[in-house]
Amino acid sequence: MVGIEVANDQQATVGFKDMVEESGIDTKHPLTVPIGRGVTSGVVKMDLTKMPHLLIAGSTGSGKSVAINGILASILLQANPSQVRLMLVDPKKVELSVYNDIPHLITPVVSDPKRLQLG
Repeated sequence: MVGIEVANDQQATVGFKDMVEESGIDTKHPLTVPIGRGVTSGVVKMDLTKMPHLLIAGSTGSGKSVAINGILASILLQANPSQVRLMLVDPKKVELSVYNDIPHLITPVVSDPKRLQLG
């Protein structure tokens, strides 16, 4: 079988809250996170345990930070600190500092790449 996705002529905003409400919180699989809607309008999820690398790219204002925050929010909703430990790196010092007080962090958000050697 071959699957081909065709772009939707009618674009719509896909809200994180709507995706979580529709797909539910999955504490048994805390690294399976919603990323959008498929052509059949169902929530599409990705399992981070099966992805050794993930690249989020796009032009300015395209929603890269929104995507990263959605992924992090999903993980935080589904996992307690004993299940998931995070190290967040924010060289621009503007996006991830809001996470500094979460108990899931191994170390405060790293903004100086030289500190990565210590992490």
